[in-house]
Amino acid sequence: MNSEDTPGTTLAQRIESLRRANSPAGGRPASDAEVATAIASTGGRMNENTLYRLRTGLTVNPTMETLSLLARWGGVTPDFFFPDCAGDDPAQYREIKTALDRPDVRRIALRLADMPPDRVAALERFLEVS
Repeated sequence: MNSEDTPGTTLAQRIESLRRANSPAGGRPASDAEVATAIASTGGRMNENTLYRLRTGLTVNPTMETLSLLARWGGVTPDFFFPDCAGDDPAQYREIKTALDRPDVRRIALRLADMPPDRVAALERFLEVS
């Protein structure tokens, strides 16, 4: 991930990185109007001016509903917008979220969380060989 892909720590930077991460390879990021339209197509309501103000840092304290709509559009959870709570790579964040949506993966991850580090390392070595 290069510095342009790093979400940064401000809400504006994280929204902008999410727009870039959701653009087609080599394509331009969605405009504020396109994002607002996409959100509307899922039943949400967001004014393109609101998105512009958030993305440019003119507004810094959105409602939780606004963050939830942006998160749903971007394929992340609202945690993504809080740097202390989230990963920095929107694509990796979506991959992890997608993996944890699978009940079998979630069960295994929860079991791993309770295992001693040496057993997790042994399991990781086993998976690398397989």
